[in-house]
This record gives sequence, C-alpha cells and structure tokens, in this order.
Amino acid sequence: MCLRGWLATDMLSAVQLSWVLAIVAGYLIGSIPFAYLVAKRRDGRDLRAHGSGNVGAMNAYEVTGNKRIGLVVLTLDALKGALPVLLLSLGPAEGRAQVLYLVPALIVGHCYPVWLRFRGGRGLATAAGILLAMAPLLLVLWSVLYLIVWKLRPHIHVGAIAASVGSLVVVLAVPAGEIARTALAYTGVGLTPDGATSFLLPRAVGHKRAMELLLTNRTLSAEECLQW
Repeated sequence: MCLRGWLATDMLSAVQLSWVLAIVAGYLIGSIPFAYLVAKRRDGRDLRAHGSGNVGAMNAYEVTGNKRIGLVVLTLDALKGALPVLLLSLGPAEGRAQVLYLVPALIVGHCYPVWLRFRGGRGLATAAGILLAMAPLLLVLWSVLYLIVWKLRPHIHVGAIAASVGSLVVVLAVPAGEIARTALAYTGVGLTPDGATSFLLPRAVGHKRAMELLLTNRTLSAEECLQW
C-alpha cells in the first residue's frame, strides 16, 4: 500500500513539474520583446514612450514609419507563438497535453514581459502564430473576419473582438469534417474530469467506453465518433 501510494505521488509530482516547466518556458519565450529590441536597435526609440506605448508590430511600424520593421516584428512575434507549440506537438505523446499550459503562458508573457516592467503588446501576433501551428484554417477565418471589420471600422480592438467572436460562432455552427479528431486529455495532464465527462459521456456512449476514453486518452476519428 505504501509503495502504491509512493508511486502515485511520484507520478503526480512529475506531471505537476511538467506543468510548471511548460508555464515558465512559455512565459519566458513569450516575454521576449522583439518589437522593443528591433525598434530600439534600428530606430533608437523606446516604443513605450511613443505612439500608443504598445510593444507590438503595429506600434513599431507607426513609430518608425518603416514597413520592414513592422513586418519583421510581426514575423518574430508570430514565430515565438508557433515554434514552441509545433515543437511540443511533434514531441512524445505524453508531452503534447502540456500545450494547454504553454499557450496561455506564451500570450501572457507577450502582454506582460518582466523585462519591460510588464508593459508589452496585445498578443495578437503571438496568438496568430499559435493558431497557425494548431489550426491554420481557423487563422484564415479569423484574418478574413478581422479584415472585413477593419474595413468597416479601423480599430484594432474592435476588429480583434469581432473576429474572435465571429470565429467562435462559425466553429460551433459548422459540423466537424472527416479529418476531425477528439480525445479526453485529463489523465495526460493530471486533471479530474468535469461533469460532462463523468456524468453525460457514460450516458451517451456507455460506461465501458467512457472509462476507456478517460483512462487511455485514446483519440477518436470522426467516423468512430459517429459509430459510437
């Protein structure tokens, strides 16, 4: 009994450590202030003291008046969102669930970098990079909606909010295609299942199948979901 308890505690500690590492690494990567560094090196100005005060691609372009600087910052900010997610997603299956902790940490790091006294950017470019790595079609949808709203009202916050809400509505309204996949990731990240999993899922697919999904993190294809 003691050995079993020790093993359970040891496994839980390892899972919790992986959470912490994903969060810390995500925050540190996200907090690299590319806009500040590029603008300071190429133009000699501190973005926090000019324009909107935002440390991002848009303000870098507006303050310097240089499209190349704006594009460089946009690319670098997107890459710091895309590359960590891609690397983690392509790694061992046990580590893929840590994307759940990495993604918000990347965005928080961009918006509140410790190096600049927690004054960063809006996180749009970094979020776009994350979407590019996780759901490219969703990024295309978001970009199209953003451009439409921008044409009607050129305001970055209005465009971002409208595009995000619109994308969510479309995703919820459009049925999943044949390439869709689904899985329960609770055991992979050491979490307890919510009510939908513990109460509704067994009633939908049966207790045996519900337990299989919960304990094995098995990924189901769209065809299997229809069969179940």
